[in-house]
Amino acid sequence: MPFCTSLFWSLFLFSFLRVSLFCVCSPLTICFRVSTGLHVIDPWTLQVAEIASGVFWRHPFVSVCTSRDLVEFTIMEIELIPTSSRSNTKGASNTAQKFTLADCWVVRTEELGVSDRQYHCKTHLGHLLNVGDSALGFDFTNANVNHDNLDKMKVDKMPDVMLIKKHYGDKHKRHSRRNWQLKKLDPEKADSMDTGSVDRDYTDFLEDIEEDAEMRQKVNIYHDPKRDAAAGTAPGVLELPEDVPQIELAEMLSDLNIDTGADEATADVAATAAMAANIATAVATLQQRLVDLDAELARLNAAFAEQRALLEHQVQQGAMTEEVATQQLMLIQQQAEQQLQILQLQHQETVAALQNLQSQA
Repeated sequence: MPFCTSLFWSLFLFSFLRVSLFCVCSPLTICFRVSTGLHVIDPWTLQVAEIASGVFWRHPFVSVCTSRDLVEFTIMEIELIPTSSRSNTKGASNTAQKFTLADCWVVRTEELGVSDRQYHCKTHLGHLLNVGDSALGFDFTNANVNHDNLDKMKVDKMPDVMLIKKHYGDKHKRHSRRNWQLKKLDPEKADSMDTGSVDRDYTDFLEDIEEDAEMRQKVNIYHDPKRDAAAGTAPGVLELPEDVPQIELAEMLSDLNIDTGADEATADVAATAAMAANIATAVATLQQRLVDLDAELARLNAAFAEQRALLEHQVQQGAMTEEVATQQLMLIQQQAEQQLQILQLQHQETVAALQNLQSQA
């Protein structure tokens, strides 16, 4: 699972050439979801983009930082930024609705009571953060970053701090209250792996599932009755803050436990039914993906037609020479063709995956 372990909640810094190639909105972006591609967001504009897996492997890149490099910050002050106050940017239709833009003033948690130095930043987490909350972010002022594109960034475009995700506190407390589980490889089958690293990544993955309702729709979550007491409020149970995300019982599947002496045919039927259910879910997801790609393609064509009509109007009004308009139109067309190629590639990959799944059904 290379994407999840190395790129989830990572910070990317792209060259301006790759900004155009990947159709992302800003050189500095955050990866907030990993599926068949990398979903990134610009925390200053809330514009999102998806980098398809095929594009990534043809033009690989490394992150500025990963989840292992994040520092805990405490929110000292936060102000939501109204939509009307945001700067106009291209691609407003790609703005993520689940995030909220905010101005934020933070201090490193380890320096609370020691230093009064505060950092200002814009964040996409305005819908989650309140004064006194904690967030994990990257501290550019104290980090030793060796990245080719960093020196090319203008100083006024480089933030002191970039917040990545909200921090909900003690991992041990969250684990103690977790009354569900996932199916995974037996430890004997993973002897060659770094067990400590795998355990850390797995724990982070469980937390991401709790915090992202959309992600867990694609994951089978099994109820663990043995841990129901830990999830309750009995004496001695570690309490969690009210805002810590938890998975409701209605979202869990009943785990199927088969005794050693059980009929193998029953086990085969259960496995076949589970596989069929997983394939049906994956098919529905891919079909929706095709619908989304068709809508994005239509939006791209409409945007290009609108820009071409605008240039023709400016030429007719004498506000622009025909030569300049032609040059701008060629540039716009090149960018549109790049985006079109990426969309067509994503469409082909999705169709191939869908046909493969349907042949297995």
